[in-house]
Amino acid sequence: MTCGQRHWRIVPSDKLTRETVIRMAEFFSERPESVVRKISYTPEYFLWKINKNPAGPGYVSLAMDEDRIVGILTLTRRRLWFRGREVMAAEMADGIVDQDYRGRGIHATLVEDTRTRALGDEVKLIYGIFDHNNISLRIHEKRCSSLRKPNMDLFIWVLPLRPVERLLGKSNGMESHIRSGVFEGVRAPKPNSQALDLAQHQDHRLRFDASFDRLNVTLRDRYDALFSRSAEDLKFRYVDNPEKESYRMLLKRDATDEIEAVLIYRSIIRDDLKVLFVTDLLGTDNDSVIDLWTNILYWGLTNDHDTVALWTTRRWFEQFGEFPYPPVPIVRREFVLFHNEPAEKLLKDDGLWYLSISDSTNI
Repeated sequence: MTCGQRHWRIVPSDKLTRETVIRMAEFFSERPESVVRKISYTPEYFLWKINKNPAGPGYVSLAMDEDRIVGILTLTRRRLWFRGREVMAAEMADGIVDQDYRGRGIHATLVEDTRTRALGDEVKLIYGIFDHNNISLRIHEKRCSSLRKPNMDLFIWVLPLRPVERLLGKSNGMESHIRSGVFEGVRAPKPNSQALDLAQHQDHRLRFDASFDRLNVTLRDRYDALFSRSAEDLKFRYVDNPEKESYRMLLKRDATDEIEAVLIYRSIIRDDLKVLFVTDLLGTDNDSVIDLWTNILYWGLTNDHDTVALWTTRRWFEQFGEFPYPPVPIVRREFVLFHNEPAEKLLKDDGLWYLSISDSTNI
């Protein structure tokens, strides 16, 4: 295969070595797209998601020109519960090709190579999450046998915790949304003494025990499609994750000390905004989820945050007609399934799905 006058080849690299991940991290650090996505591409990041995943080892394909990396694609295993049955899935992510080598079919070849190995190794379903307007989404639909899941468009939702006029000038992105009227009519929540008291007495540490396994079983009955929220999978995602920005958690328990709802978050800085970013929010009933949402708003208010944000589907909010202080969507993503027989069932399924940023390392 040729790229201009250069030769390139695909090298499967599923069993990552320290030398390989160092070179992968260097490749990503040189790409401007990595800065935009704000993912910490380090050797530890790749070892964590590919080699240490409790769902099983992932898959890596490298495009090489002699000894130089010119393209990368990874697949990360995920345990999916679909209508009560476990399905081994894999997320396609970290896909990028050197600018000088684009337009030569390298990305499509990386997809085909990586997907073939995964499907031959007990993986039944492969999915990806793409920017709504990104050219890579059209490439996947045209060349990689992929289809968008209907009614599964995903959004970053944002709610200002301060009057929007006080956020002007802090963030170019936020200012553009304010100027365009996205936040017209949105009002910052007012402190409520009872909610403040509950928020201040929450245990924010991450400790995933057997009660999360029991919650996972309950949630499998509530949602038609749900990526595993077992203690082992949550620990991998949030405790073992090498990202420097640490996660925290709010829980609501019932009278028998069983978990009714869980909210996982972290405090981040985007531009000059202090953002309380909710990465997971789900529970066994509506009231419990709403209680934790209210709690995290007041936690943000009392800890000097500018906004609270979360990432989920529009349909998710349909369950919560009484959802207080609803956020507004500002960034859209598409949930894409790579076409095979198991994907056919999921493409046609119109049940209740739950997705959050916890289900992706590609955001």
